[in-house]
Amino acid sequence: MANAFGSTRSARTCLVSAALVALTGLSACAHSNGTPGEVPLRGHGAVIEVRNDEFDDVIVYLIRGGTPIPLGVVPGLKRRAFAVSESQLAEGAGIALGTGRRGEPVQRATMQFDLAPGRSATWIVRAGNRVEQPIVR
Repeated sequence: MANAFGSTRSARTCLVSAALVALTGLSACAHSNGTPGEVPLRGHGAVIEVRNDEFDDVIVYLIRGGTPIPLGVVPGLKRRAFAVSESQLAEGAGIALGTGRRGEPVQRATMQFDLAPGRSATWIVRAGNRVEQPIVR
């Protein structure tokens, strides 16, 4: 029996092809990085996730040995994850995180903490002068 596709066989082939394309797309989504801004740990030393509760954008710094290393920008009221290489992590010496505005020095910084390779740290940049310590997992 013929239909709009010309034959039953071509309709079945078209349906199977569409199903395979859909399954391939779902499989790719299931193996993606997960939530937006999430960085996989594979191939990186550690991950630092920063949530910016301020309205203004902030530049996030990794501070090692007193030297600020810019990681990137977190827009106002957004979150972003940064991959940190093992060479940026200070073994035994500890690191700190800091923020500042474009063209200005670091305005706030956490106390030093240890972040081992394969671990992640989450830091919330709150409005005002409150500085909270990152949570290491």
